[in-house]
Amino acid sequence: MADYLLGIDAGGTKTDFVLTDRQFNVIKEWTLGSANPVDVGMGQMQNVLKEGIEHCCIGIDYSIVSCFAGIAGGISGDNKEKIHSCLSQFGFGSFDNGSDIDNCIAMTIEANDGVCVIMGTGIVAFCQQNNCLHRIGGWGYLLDKAGSGYHIGADALYCALGCYDGRDGSILIKNMIENILNKPIPESIPEIYESGKAKIASFAPIVFEAYKQNDDYARTILNRNVQEVASFIKTAYKIAQTENLPVFICGGLANEKDVLLPFFKQHIPCCDLHFSCERPVNGALKKALTISENGE
Repeated sequence: MADYLLGIDAGGTKTDFVLTDRQFNVIKEWTLGSANPVDVGMGQMQNVLKEGIEHCCIGIDYSIVSCFAGIAGGISGDNKEKIHSCLSQFGFGSFDNGSDIDNCIAMTIEANDGVCVIMGTGIVAFCQQNNCLHRIGGWGYLLDKAGSGYHIGADALYCALGCYDGRDGSILIKNMIENILNKPIPESIPEIYESGKAKIASFAPIVFEAYKQNDDYARTILNRNVQEVASFIKTAYKIAQTENLPVFICGGLANEKDVLLPFFKQHIPCCDLHFSCERPVNGALKKALTISENGE
């Protein structure tokens, strides 16, 4: 069995690396940019993995390290096989890879029946029952319609731009965005498009701050997005043919529990709802331990 565990969690915005001993005592950690191969390409993903792994494992024999890498976009097409090949070059004692979703499931419902909803840069839900896993949503920012940091950020921009073209909009949200951009939003459109979904998702916290300042537009945005996530949960109940399942919200937006919980209670009042603010990389560490114990 390995002496060290290396967990890797690559979401839509950043990649976390954490090295621990077998009791999950942190030895070293590091954070880099996105390693989603669908967004940044396989070459850049490999560069991010190499830098993070070498930084965390410097001076340590890879043969006594067990690693699990959960990467957004990591199971699309033949990406799983390509990432597995990349990791095999390090000489880990044991390792495996999959999606960042695997990290969140390991961190929340594990092998139990339940629902795991990941509200990060993107949005996806999974219903697990009798060891069968059913996916709901999570088809990417162009096809999913609400519930993610990207969508909340995009709603903020749309709402703010309404102040310019006369459709109506939030002056507060507009001013908050422009304080970050240091220029009018219309002048920033090319930059926003070039920066992609992570840039748009970075405006999501503005909506939560505006809501705390009693902005009605922010309330409408959050209600619309939570309503979509609630529909995912209701779909999970329908699939499982029971509403007696625990539901875990994780991902970056789970940190806004105090704001989001009243909206969830409005749309699914009887839901056994839990917010997990634990870092998904901890789920990767749990999987790394399991891999080591199973001798994979």
